[in-house]
Amino acid sequence: MLILYHGTGSRNFELIDEGLPGDTQEALYVNIRGILKTRGYAKALEFFESIPFSIWNGTNDFNDEFSLFYAEIPLLQYEAVKSVANYPDVKQAFTQLAEVATEIGPYIRFIAINLLHTKSDEWDVFICHAGTDKEEVARPLAKILESFGLRVWLDENELKLGDSLRKTIDHALSKSKYGIGILSKAFLDRDWPQREVNAFASLETPEGKVILPVWHEIDQGNISKYSPMLADKLAVRTSDGLTKVAFQVLEAIQPSVGYIHRKKINAENQPDTSSSERTESIKGIILAETIAIKEKAQRYLDGKSSIDELSASTPMLTSIASELRYLTPEQVIAYRRAVTLDMEMRKTGNEDKAREAIEACDEIIRLLHELKRKLKPK
Repeated sequence: MLILYHGTGSRNFELIDEGLPGDTQEALYVNIRGILKTRGYAKALEFFESIPFSIWNGTNDFNDEFSLFYAEIPLLQYEAVKSVANYPDVKQAFTQLAEVATEIGPYIRFIAINLLHTKSDEWDVFICHAGTDKEEVARPLAKILESFGLRVWLDENELKLGDSLRKTIDHALSKSKYGIGILSKAFLDRDWPQREVNAFASLETPEGKVILPVWHEIDQGNISKYSPMLADKLAVRTSDGLTKVAFQVLEAIQPSVGYIHRKKINAENQPDTSSSERTESIKGIILAETIAIKEKAQRYLDGKSSIDELSASTPMLTSIASELRYLTPEQVIAYRRAVTLDMEMRKTGNEDKAREAIEACDEIIRLLHELKRKLKPK
């Protein structure tokens, strides 16, 4: 559990029950939003609107009773909030939120979030694809999304010998929040993946999107002939790179993470010389280490180094983990993925892991240079 605000007394607490009836709580929230807007507490408002807080009754080891804001959020959002929780302006934002809520409602002693645990039979995304697109698109895309902390249903990972295909897939479709349709010529020629997409289409509502189209070596003309509804949806193309595809899927599934990205971009635009210098220093270290990992993996794939040399090489730097607050969420995700792949590559000597490590390193390099260009004075 992550405590974002603590008022007075003991730092320990236990949840008792939800503190206010739904209608009463919603009326309070309307007024909280209004005050935050009126007073210009923009960051506090962003956190309040992006995290599904409820008001709970709590107690502590002194048997005090009080109210608190509490929420359980998905892994990626939890990690994103945790990465900025110690920023002074973030601490101030949660203090402002607590004070405003206390001013017009119950006394808020804590604001806390916890990790939302996914059930064993629930998935964030279901990947619909033709079998011929598995190796090139479906499998590597699933691995990238899983490295982000998403739970992905891919047939080869979930189906076991003797399973009923129809029953297992129907259950997974009903328990998945989104469906990624890898639309290709092979997909349009197959009946089974089309049925899966049609199942998700039946769940589409005007308020929410369920199908996330990924175009693979196909154009809008092909899609229009198959389904005008899918042709009208904004899609991402595999020709842009699977990492970009994964990030756009991530934005669609958990858009609330975007506010942290905007906050960090704004923070780096502030004329805080010491912070700016530290940011550039951390980026420089990561860039140098990333290039070293990429070159090491490439030498191994080219047969210019042995498994013993690979295993004995210096691991990607992890001592700066506490400094990751200087990076954007995308950079942190890419960095952690590269660290994981580097460790697996050195441990196993697996060539697929080496190729994935190179791809992850390329993504870090791209993100570091891209942000630098954005922040360069015009």
